[in-house]
Amino acid sequence: MFRLDRGHFDAVIVDLDGTMVDTLGDFVAALNLTLADLLAGHSERVQLDAPMVERMVGKGSEHLIRSMLKFVQGQMSSAQPAIDLIAKYEFAYTAYQRHYTRINGLHSAVYPGVLEGLEALLQSGLQLACLTNKPLGFARELLKLKNLDGFFTEVFGGDSFERKKPDPLPLLKTCECLGTSP
Repeated sequence: MFRLDRGHFDAVIVDLDGTMVDTLGDFVAALNLTLADLLAGHSERVQLDAPMVERMVGKGSEHLIRSMLKFVQGQMSSAQPAIDLIAKYEFAYTAYQRHYTRINGLHSAVYPGVLEGLEALLQSGLQLACLTNKPLGFARELLKLKNLDGFFTEVFGGDSFERKKPDPLPLLKTCECLGTSP
């Protein structure tokens, strides 16, 4: 059984993607659907796999889409008429959001031990906040789908503050909201 010494802290901030929930499958599915939209009408076909996508995640949806466009642009055959995928960022971002809305949580799983860890933290009397770079609406929906939503007094997404992690602002603002010091 996990036992926690609360001597030096009163709150815990937990990330979502890749920390509590393995969401890589959701990212792969949404990006491949987005690519299908982008390349519709072209003979070129590119499919992303989990190792490729894993190298792109971690700084929010905008970064993920830009990284995907840059990667795929580099994979395009030089024999094909040039398609400037980088210029199609707005289209790709909108398509990705639409697809992610439909598949959020369908290709993901809670990591072993997460529920027990969250329960132990709550039983210790700590406040819990979830802070992720995933857009807030997607984060709340995923927490609900995976039965994790009841653990957190606060949930903040990548669109909750002016800047995203790894910038310290979201962590500082979350601590402020919890009434605790960093």
